[in-house]
Amino acid sequence: MQALQATIENHTDLPRQEVNRDQIAKYLDTFGLANELSDREKSQFIEIAEAYQLNPFKREIYAVPYGEGSYRKLSIITGFEVYLKRAERSGKLDGWKAWCEGDSEENFKAVVEIYRRDWQHPFTHTVYWKEAAQRKKDGTLSHFWKKMPRYQLRKVCISQGFRLCFPEDLAGIPYTSDELPEEMTIPATDKDLSGNNPTSNKSSTDHTVTDPEPPREDQRITALSNCLQDNKECFTENHINWIMSQVKNNPSDENIQKMETHVQEVIKSAQVIKPLKRIGNIVRQKEEQPSSRNMDSEERVELIF
Repeated sequence: MQALQATIENHTDLPRQEVNRDQIAKYLDTFGLANELSDREKSQFIEIAEAYQLNPFKREIYAVPYGEGSYRKLSIITGFEVYLKRAERSGKLDGWKAWCEGDSEENFKAVVEIYRRDWQHPFTHTVYWKEAAQRKKDGTLSHFWKKMPRYQLRKVCISQGFRLCFPEDLAGIPYTSDELPEEMTIPATDKDLSGNNPTSNKSSTDHTVTDPEPPREDQRITALSNCLQDNKECFTENHINWIMSQVKNNPSDENIQKMETHVQEVIKSAQVIKPLKRIGNIVRQKEEQPSSRNMDSEERVELIF
């Protein structure tokens, strides 16, 4: 038993491949972002990825430029599974669970309960729907918050809870896409880095500023891609590539809707929010162990908006 416990405690000592600048630059070049991002944006992404040792090839971090011209900015986003891995790597995580409660917009909430080996009592964090749900400028819910409200709220609660419970390991790491406004997670339109629109036919005397939004299909494909990145543990690489090829080759509303439904069904069936496995599935032998209190992804209520 002592040997098994030592194996768990030494888990954090296992060698890990260092994320370096050359590796991150290779990622930007491989995925076509080297030409899409400005030098300043590339530098910003590289510095953050290297500082927090986030591997973009493992989809632990990605960048989304948004806005136009002088309003152009860069969102640097991470998946919530990074928080779980970092907490587990600390050697202090001793189990966790999350659930949803409530039956209306006023009282609907998500709760996460986290157990640390060095704390006597569990850490509990609550996030309310009316405070966390992301909405568009017209006040309607953004696409995935409308399609998967319980799942989205639970992800936000888990992300915030783990950051608060493990500040020494997670402070400063970028937020997840679920915590950001939709306009910060959708790429900029097809304009060059100077803010000029190469397709514009307006004369130099026309000072009317028009910032056409990306086609609705492009926005949905981007949102679908972000969802796949955030839930990559539910899909194989070939599965992800197949889904994206389907919507890119046939970007009709009907086909995109079909793929969105497919992704939602896969995520639900996979029960993505689940306990992290320790090496060799080692479980501490106790009559009542905190590890057995890991995530139970069953919702306690059925929310209908």
